[in-house]
Amino acid sequence: MMSKTAPDAAADEDRFYRSFEEKHRGSRELIKSRLRFYLPFIEPLKQTQPSPKAVDLGCGRGEWLELLGESGFSAQGVDQNGGMLAACRERDLRAEQGDAIGYIKRLPDSSLAIVSGFHIAEHLPFADLRTLIGESSRVLKPGGLLILETPNPENLRVAGTTFYLDPTHRRPLPPDLLKFLTEYYGFARIKIVRLQESVDLRANAPIALMDVLGGSSADYAVIAQKAGAPDALANGGKAFSAEYGLNIESLAALYDRQLARDRRGAAELELRVGRRLEALDAWRREITRRQDELAARQREIAARDAAVHEALDAWQRDVVARNTALQGQLSAINRSSSWRLTAPLRLVGQTWRWLHVGAVSWVTLKPGSRPHRIAGKVVEALPQGLLGKYPGLRRLRSFAANSGSVGVSRSVAFSSGADNSPGSVSSDGRSSLAPNGMPDHLTRREFKFYVELSKARCKEN
Repeated sequence: MMSKTAPDAAADEDRFYRSFEEKHRGSRELIKSRLRFYLPFIEPLKQTQPSPKAVDLGCGRGEWLELLGESGFSAQGVDQNGGMLAACRERDLRAEQGDAIGYIKRLPDSSLAIVSGFHIAEHLPFADLRTLIGESSRVLKPGGLLILETPNPENLRVAGTTFYLDPTHRRPLPPDLLKFLTEYYGFARIKIVRLQESVDLRANAPIALMDVLGGSSADYAVIAQKAGAPDALANGGKAFSAEYGLNIESLAALYDRQLARDRRGAAELELRVGRRLEALDAWRREITRRQDELAARQREIAARDAAVHEALDAWQRDVVARNTALQGQLSAINRSSSWRLTAPLRLVGQTWRWLHVGAVSWVTLKPGSRPHRIAGKVVEALPQGLLGKYPGLRRLRSFAANSGSVGVSRSVAFSSGADNSPGSVSSDGRSSLAPNGMPDHLTRREFKFYVELSKARCKEN
């Protein structure tokens, strides 16, 4: 295999680095949006320097050159990588291939408003870096700006990992080192700005340990202004006085405060949980006590229930025994000779009581007795004519009504010209309704009494 010639190797190196920038630095649109951050610093220069000029060392794809042109600056770029410069030429940006240190050395004194270098300082030997800063101070007009942006080694992830992704990087440059170099070469006003930190961390989101280690600003820039007239230094004072980005110290302080809050919260939570557990233990003890009381009451109820059942069983056995004894005594009485001999006497006594009670009932018409009911029905059936002729019957009717033998709403009127012959008697001993309207609700005995009264009336007529 043939080895590559020097021009071919250089071209291959240029293509490699352009591809590397596209992948790991970010797209052109992204880088241009990030570079807009510097506009508040450079805009005031147009007020003190007509037709300001700017040089961008290591201009790369030309994002900053394009932004300078849009902002009214006459911008020139320099880069050693031909592949990067091709992107500048595609957009008609002024850029040439060459060494940055050699280029700036050729520039006249106090000829520029801005000297910038984005991610170039970490590629240079330290001696060349000193030369670049010293020459920048020479070529800048009074009040002019030097802008150098580089990876931020305060971010431990950058310092330990991502910085070394680019094989052309030499070593990280702490912010205080670049600040000292600009002070050493006589710049009047110097500002360290930290860039590209997490948006969530800027919004005071909760911080994790990895945010402290790798969440601080991934890049920083030193913005140094050359001494000049007071009005030149006064411009842009607002941009220089503001604070930017996050450093590891501020993130560590935020993390410590958050950790302290979390610990206080954990202690308060532990205290609340302890109180809840104590309350729960007390509640469990109360439940246990009540369960013990309930078990004791259940045992007491069971004992009482057993005693009641035992007493009931004893009483039932006693009742059965007594009933058996009484039945035995009754059977003995029924089988005895005296009971059989006195049977006629008991029959005579029962007959006498029946005759005595019946006679008294017929004589007194005792309310509720059968004679009382029969008399009431007979009197109720008496015709009105008969009652008018015999006042005694009216008094009897009134007496029966007052004593409850005659219904108030019930009366049977006999027609004056009616046939007084009795109706027939049914098989159950009660009279049926006769054709002449004679009542049919009398028993055989009541009907006989009624017939005798009717005959007595006929004789009188």
